[in-house]
Amino acid sequence: MSLIESVKFLADKYADTSYPIHEVPYCSYTEGECGPGEGCLLGQAMQHCGMKELAYSADHRGEMAIYDLYEETNTLSRNDQIWLNTVQASQDRGATWGEALEHANSLFM
Repeated sequence: MSLIESVKFLADKYADTSYPIHEVPYCSYTEGECGPGEGCLLGQAMQHCGMKELAYSADHRGEMAIYDLYEETNTLSRNDQIWLNTVQASQDRGATWGEALEHANSLFM
């Protein structure tokens, strides 16, 4: 399963989950195991699709642009990167995973 497919799968399965807004301006990609109420949607999706080491690497860098992470995979188109960034930004502003997916889809799909 690809990262995009994992985001869609988890956002559909756990649509009411919301990432708690923290005082730090970035997500922790590896909080908890995949499931409702556990960590960042993109972090959970990375773990779900077999990119766990990349998620841990992102956590250890501290604040970073999500695009830096995508460039390491060399598998995502620019449109996919923008779509994922939109999902991430919506989640970071307090949207549920389902709302974040719906918002990104309304703009790009």
